[in-house]
Amino acid sequence: MRAFYLVIACVLLALAVGLAAVGAHMLPDDPALARSWASANQMHFYHALGMFALLLLPIKRGEVLLHLTLLCMLTGLVLFSGLIYLRLYPGFSLIDGVSHLVPVGGGLLILSWLLAAIVVLFNPR
Repeated sequence: MRAFYLVIACVLLALAVGLAAVGAHMLPDDPALARSWASANQMHFYHALGMFALLLLPIKRGEVLLHLTLLCMLTGLVLFSGLIYLRLYPGFSLIDGVSHLVPVGGGLLILSWLLAAIVVLFNPR
């Protein structure tokens, strides 16, 4: 399980760098669009790094909770950052009704950090 999520975190970090370049070089010159893209990219970086860091912790108890934490973080990242990227990418239009999932993604990101705190509390040093 850890190896799978570690690979996912590394791929997400590489993708975040690539999408930062897309935002810097390929988006139309629109300050509001640039701010939204930068916000999505910043959350993307933070949460991919968060996944990576959590996987480096010596977790001995609460492995199932760690799995749930990482799943929430991954799902939240896809729903929050992923849907913002898709909404802002030139020439791409979202299916009606999907954009309401962006706040759900944000909520899952918040939940994932609260779950991470519980995982850490279960594993004192």
